[in-house]
Amino acid sequence: MTIRNTAIILIFMFVYGVSSTSVTATVADNTSPTIQVQPPKETPSHAKWGKRAMVEVKKKYPHAEIYDYKHVGRQEKAHTSTETFHLWIREKQQSTKVTVNITFDSNSENIINVTVQPSNN
Repeated sequence: MTIRNTAIILIFMFVYGVSSTSVTATVADNTSPTIQVQPPKETPSHAKWGKRAMVEVKKKYPHAEIYDYKHVGRQEKAHTSTETFHLWIREKQQSTKVTVNITFDSNSENIINVTVQPSNN
């Protein structure tokens, strides 16, 4: 399986909030992967925000390939919540870890602020 196909599968899993135990992927020579997914038992609450994190990274780095991700966690305050993600991107053969923070109103889920910053490690 090529790196490209692995990236496609990882992004698919991230966007749709499925675990590796529910995904079966097969790849014929020089083709895109065929992905079969068992319906997830429950979509993680951060899946919506993970999709948004990917959109924001693509806005800031339009020519980069997102090849991995991690949901770091959620911080909750009185009326707001912040979801934090690490996304690894590749652009011009250089890899960078990018941290995305999405702050939103806990009740309405309206976005208050989004930050996209490259990380040092």
